[in-house]
Amino acid sequence: MRGWARETGRPDVHLVLTDEDLPKLRCLRDQVRRALAAGDRGGAAVRFTSAPVVVGLAGDGTLTVEPEGAGARWLASAVLAEGLLAQTSGVWRRLKICRNPECAAAFYDRSRNNSGVWHSVRGCGNAAHLRACRERRRVQDGSPDERAVAP
Repeated sequence: MRGWARETGRPDVHLVLTDEDLPKLRCLRDQVRRALAAGDRGGAAVRFTSAPVVVGLAGDGTLTVEPEGAGARWLASAVLAEGLLAQTSGVWRRLKICRNPECAAAFYDRSRNNSGVWHSVRGCGNAAHLRACRERRRVQDGSPDERAVAP
């Protein structure tokens, strides 16, 4: 939370989470993952149960969005508020889910043209390229099932 506070110019947050917060936070994580996975493809809207925020007006006329609540409720509020800011600033489109089904990590696509599909090109990307290469070779060489059987 210190990194978030430092990056956003907010005071440090002293967040206390309980065992009862875990199912709510897992649900939030899953909903955010589904929203990121949908990306530009669209998809069904996801409705979050409760995430209060305070919209403030600073002295210079700047609107601010501040999380409200405590525990999981505050964390959900902060995550969704940051998501809203990411959408309005254009950052949200760079947040993606790794296409490796065994991984499915969320990542920030730093590629110049926003074309990244793996959270790690060396890990997940390399594995996908290796599988594709082996499949191309198998098809090119002809597997026993695909070879013509002489009559």
